Amino acid sequence: MILSGAILFTNWTDADFTHTWNNVPYRIPKGQSIMLETGIAETFTKHLVDRELHKMKKPLTDETRESLERKCIAGNEAIVEADGEKLKTDIVNSNAKSGTTAGASEKAEKADEDEGEDEKEFPDLKK
Repeated sequence: MILSGAILFTNWTDADFTHTWNNVPYRIPKGQSIMLETGIAETFTKHLVDRELHKMKKPLTDETRESLERKCIAGNEAIVEADGEKLKTDIVNSNAKSGTTAGASEKAEKADEDEGEDEKEFPDLKK
């Protein structure tokens, strides 16, 4: 069994952060947090910190990197789920409660739309 997890990702900077995952854009406004699957949060942390180090005109290997990364994900309790679908639902629900929207909910909406298209195209499938 593969366990999935999610953590709270925080855009601690003074600028909005946008990054794409699986062709779905995620926009996290400045100062906002969003629940993300662990792998996505780790990737976004890398890119956000890269952006900020570049702004500071510091190399990507600068000694401040680790402290900047901790600002993105440190001190957050992780959600660990064995069921990937339940995890996605928990993430969307968590983000809805906080008023933050991003790719996770867009991806869920797209999946719902795609499912409806299958029913129209292949009406005999669900008999």
